[in-house]
Amino acid sequence: MKTPTISIIMPVYNAEKYLNEAIESILNQTFTDFEFLIFNDGSIDKSCEIITSYNDKRIKFFNYNKNLGLIKHLNEGIRISEGKYIARMDADDISLPQRLEKQLEFLESNPEIGICSCSIRIFGTKEEILYYPKDDNNIKIKMLNNSSISHPSAILRSDLIKSTSLKFDENYIHTEDYKFWLELLKYTKAYNIPEILYLYRYHDENVTLTNKELISINKIKIQKNYIEYLTSTEYNQEEAFLIIDAINNPWSINSSFIFITEQFLKIIHFNKTALFFSNQFIIKELSTRWIRFIFKKKLNINDSKYLFSPLMNSANIITKTKYLIKCFINL
Repeated sequence: MKTPTISIIMPVYNAEKYLNEAIESILNQTFTDFEFLIFNDGSIDKSCEIITSYNDKRIKFFNYNKNLGLIKHLNEGIRISEGKYIARMDADDISLPQRLEKQLEFLESNPEIGICSCSIRIFGTKEEILYYPKDDNNIKIKMLNNSSISHPSAILRSDLIKSTSLKFDENYIHTEDYKFWLELLKYTKAYNIPEILYLYRYHDENVTLTNKELISINKIKIQKNYIEYLTSTEYNQEEAFLIIDAINNPWSINSSFIFITEQFLKIIHFNKTALFFSNQFIIKELSTRWIRFIFKKKLNINDSKYLFSPLMNSANIITKTKYLIKCFINL
């Protein structure tokens, strides 16, 4: 039997309202050489009945009487998948007809890219379009703030995942994808196709709505680990909170901003010249450029736009700015 090009993993739990649309959006793809691994995770509605109503040889159905959780099925799907690529799909969403074709075409043409996602349209009780950062450099920079890869629309290289033995971490429920991307991005590059190829259904049962507190806790742990990886420096919890606050609020000068700027400047050993900034520039320029500069050091980004260029001014400098300049001078 011929090995499929793509293995699509879709766990299902009580998704009867939307399951037909999700399944048919995959079966009706313009690219057809795939296996569709569907895991029924102990659903107590009509999900199982809906899945078994389809007579398509590409569907491989795995029925579980007990609810084991999304992460176990993701890892099992990776383990048993036979395709050159592994794609994700959620049971309440819709893949547009050319999704697989366009993502596969991009990956085949760009062997250095290990993860390919796309822009998504949110529909349902909320309407929005999400355009994720396109190229690898910006994806990795934005990862300091949040996951910048759409999990359910992602396609990955199977040999990359299996050769690195990476798995979705059960200690990071509802943020398992964010953690997984950051681990995988240590070995490869990512790209987001700037085209809407996936429709994400927003409704009252979305895990992002029902598990906000746990998601927030896990995000902070992930961000702390990522910062430590980038800087090769361990931070305590209080310092990590300051760093994350500075990342999430880059347009404000506060104690978090001062702290993280000082820390990064010490780490990268920037030159000792005193620099002077106007109030209007310091927030915009410095708060983004220290992020870029640490990436240049860690990831060897050879691009002049990531270099730090001083901005002169004659304006009055606020107390915190003076302190920041002192950090430069005392390096």
